[in-house]
Amino acid sequence: PKGARQRGEQGNVTLEIEIGVDGVCGAARVAVSCGFAELDAAAVKAALAARFVPAKKGNSPVSSVARLTLSFRLK
Repeated sequence: PKGARQRGEQGNVTLEIEIGVDGVCGAARVAVSCGFAELDAAAVKAALAARFVPAKKGNSPVSSVARLTLSFRLK
C-alpha cells in the first residue's frame, strides 16, 4: 500500500484462510500481525481476491483451512 510504503513499513503477515471446494477464499483473518494495520488489511484483501487449488479427499475437492504468510518488503 502506498501509505505503508511512504512510512517505510514492511513485515510478514500470517493469515488463517478458509478455502472452499471451488478454490475461493471465503474468509481470512490475521493470525500473526506484522504490527502495521495497513499491511494486515492489505494481506486480508489479497487473500480474499486470490484463487487457490482446493484440498482433495480422494478425487473430490473439499473445504479446508490453511495458514498463509505474505511478506511485504521495500526495494
